[in-house]
Amino acid sequence: MLALAAVATVLAGFARFAWLADLAVNFRLHFALAALAAAALLAIGRSWRGVASAGLVLLVNAWYIAVSIEAPQQSVRVWGGQTAHASSSAPNTNSRPPLAVRIAAANVFHSNHEFTRLFDWLRAEQPDVISIEEVSAAWLTQLVALEADYPYRKASPFNGRFQTVMLSRWPIDVESVPRLATANSRNVEAVVRVRGTPIRVIAVHATWPLTPAHAVRRNREYAGFASGARTVREPLVLIGDFNSSALSPHFQSTLLADAGLRSAAAGYGWQPTWPVGVLPLGIQIDHALVSPQLEVVAFRRGPEVGSDHRPIVVDLELLDGPAVAVAAHAGR
Repeated sequence: MLALAAVATVLAGFARFAWLADLAVNFRLHFALAALAAAALLAIGRSWRGVASAGLVLLVNAWYIAVSIEAPQQSVRVWGGQTAHASSSAPNTNSRPPLAVRIAAANVFHSNHEFTRLFDWLRAEQPDVISIEEVSAAWLTQLVALEADYPYRKASPFNGRFQTVMLSRWPIDVESVPRLATANSRNVEAVVRVRGTPIRVIAVHATWPLTPAHAVRRNREYAGFASGARTVREPLVLIGDFNSSALSPHFQSTLLADAGLRSAAAGYGWQPTWPVGVLPLGIQIDHALVSPQLEVVAFRRGPEVGSDHRPIVVDLELLDGPAVAVAAHAGR
């Protein structure tokens, strides 16, 4: 057990350069738990050198995990000035300040037909904008039930199985020029005018990196997000299924460092979203990334909705000019 955990940990160290290593890096928690179990068994057998080796493997993985979920160097609060807690799936229905926005995302899994579970959650949370991934033809028909609350819609092309759909309570600027999402991708880009304030939202469904070719395609999507983000002047939110955890160096270097974004989940602890059947031993591949103009007020996961993913919701508040400069400096 220790040997497997050690080999996997070393392999994860090459995640920037190799496809298989980049898959392995997402499971550092599992390597750490294997090392902990090995240490306990070795301690029973009084193999103290083995215990020390297992401790080293445990500490290496724990350090990377701690860095990936570290809070950004800025205040995180909820409306009303109280401390934010992300682990609860209960809806946050506090009154919102004028420049606040709530955005949700859910990969519904195209063969899942438990429509009302998602709709009930959305009606409780009342987000301003929703990213829904893996929308099948059946789901597209059912989404009509939300039209009264979400009259504005934009969708990616249908690929024969599913598409990505963005729903909004607020008008979508049909004249806006896409900066981050290509027309033939599974991602949807829109400038949403929330209470008159333009916010650029990208509903993300990145390529699943199950083969080297798919991993290259996903990394190109990340690079496209980064290059586009640098040209955007509006407050920017990327939310959805990124098919990577924050432990991946591609996620860290391209989406966060190069794009100048930060994870809304940073500082909220371990937030696994997939696969639902093995939580809390899953990984977080559903994320919300935000630009410096936006302050994270709260981040949390939603309940199970019949999918292999749990949905996420993020509360954001628009910062004024001086606060944006401070936030941008703190994120460096």
